[in-house]
Amino acid sequence: MSPPVNLREESDRFLVLSLTGDAAARADLASQAEGRIVGLLIDLERKLHLHVRPWPETYHQAATSRMVIGLPALRSREQAAVRQRVRDFVEGLDGAGRVKWGIDICDRASDLLPDGPSGARVGS
Repeated sequence: MSPPVNLREESDRFLVLSLTGDAAARADLASQAEGRIVGLLIDLERKLHLHVRPWPETYHQAATSRMVIGLPALRSREQAAVRQRVRDFVEGLDGAGRVKWGIDICDRASDLLPDGPSGARVGS
């Protein structure tokens, strides 16, 4: 049996997609995003030639839900391209305006997430 993949070690940067607002709206939009995120991942890999690592769950804390995608090291123009693709992805969700969206690309996701997969601190 092979050891579990450590997503933090396989990523240089982290794309954190945050939804803040009403719990019912967040649940609906997080569900939509989870169902369609494979399309975003394929887009990032094919069009921007990035190796991405999706984290397996949506994190919920107070009035915010977050999804994490591991990314390679990015130059500033690549970051801008990723942000634009994510904005286009969000705009394609039904009722996206019902919550506030955040798109963060960071070296460490620990400031944005309480815990990573398996309870380990992200970026620690």
